[in-house]
Amino acid sequence: LELLRGARVARGPMGAREKILVRGPLQSSSGTPGEKKGNVLSMVWSKAAARRYRHWAYDGSHLVEFADASERRVVGKYQVVAEAVRVSAKQLDVEVEANGEAGRLSLRAASAAELESWHEALTRKKPAPAFAKLEELRATLESYAADVARLGRVASSREPDALFRAKADLAQLDGRLDKLQFVGIDSVVTSDIPDDEQRAAAKAARKKLNSDVDTLRLDVAKLHAELLDATGNLSPVPPARDAPPPGDPCVYQGAASFDDDQGR
Repeated sequence: LELLRGARVARGPMGAREKILVRGPLQSSSGTPGEKKGNVLSMVWSKAAARRYRHWAYDGSHLVEFADASERRVVGKYQVVAEAVRVSAKQLDVEVEANGEAGRLSLRAASAAELESWHEALTRKKPAPAFAKLEELRATLESYAADVARLGRVASSREPDALFRAKADLAQLDGRLDKLQFVGIDSVVTSDIPDDEQRAAAKAARKKLNSDVDTLRLDVAKLHAELLDATGNLSPVPPARDAPPPGDPCVYQGAASFDDDQGR
């Protein structure tokens, strides 16, 4: 049995890029619940199932049973819909769905140590939605930081047009930072996360994100002062305008028309 930490990916039916959390030989059984062990109804095991080991893999959402360790021929594929419950040292039960039908699947390992890796993977807590939002906001902040770094390189330029453009871009970026913090980060709710550990982690991530926004805002203010100093004695370069076509009714033809009138 091998517990993988994202270093390898499945080949064949599991998909070319899906990360496997755990894989190895297991016995399996499914069907009607049998004896009650604690608060869990364990599965009835047939003698045939108890003798047969097959190769299994779990990618965080599906348990896949293969004909052998090559993982080329799929025997069964089950979507995990609830955390697994360990009913003995070598067995765990898990609620699954296959072909639109719900059921229970029991898995046995050859030893308690081998089952531990499966139990860890199948009871892994899924991150709360707040974490996905915070990751998205973090990516946005990193893109803004890259923009500030780019505009900082422009600040050393002596080209007036580039300096004035950089100053305008920086003003827009400052506004986007405000929106990111006051509309994005402040809207992330952590109080509804039921798990205490996840709720504390989400609060810490939100606090760190706010702190990083404040740090970047200081960098923006410093760069703005530099650009003001660089453009203080410069005049903005007016945009080039095309000459109006002759006889354009929207353009005053002024002096020539006045002289013509005086000559009549």
